[in-house]
Amino acid sequence: MVDGAWDGGPRAPEAVCWLADHDLVSVAALSGRVSATGLALACDLRLAAAGTVLVLGPLVDGAGPLVAAVGLARASAWCLTGAELAAEEALAAGLVTAVVPAAELSAAVDDLVGRVLAHPRDAVVEGKALLRGAVRRTGGEQWKAEADARRRMGDKALEEERPWT
Repeated sequence: MVDGAWDGGPRAPEAVCWLADHDLVSVAALSGRVSATGLALACDLRLAAAGTVLVLGPLVDGAGPLVAAVGLARASAWCLTGAELAAEEALAAGLVTAVVPAAELSAAVDDLVGRVLAHPRDAVVEGKALLRGAVRRTGGEQWKAEADARRRMGDKALEEERPWT
């Protein structure tokens, strides 16, 4: 859980890089006043408790994910002015996956993790890599990457991934 009690510390850049590059799916549970960059944005999925405030500033850790999520103009305006975003505004901007009542944050994380774990691990790993890479690939490169992933996974894995078809 990320809350106002953790200021990042000297190893924060290492943690951010590890989360962003690792094949696991990371979930941030945000509550209180939290930095809207760095560790929070390195996570794949982000849940915020109602009442959470995401704080931005000019010294940005994790500028890449922030700009990818909201665009350069909005990221610049927020960071260079030290914006503070209510959880609902962060949701509308795509910085968080969902906003839940504070008392339900832990249960919401458990539910979200359960939904991820319901899929085959290899399919989730491939999906994460495809999504992370999509922002830097051309349309044709992305289609090729997706076709390559389908070949690696094989038909059986795709059937398991989509049990409703």
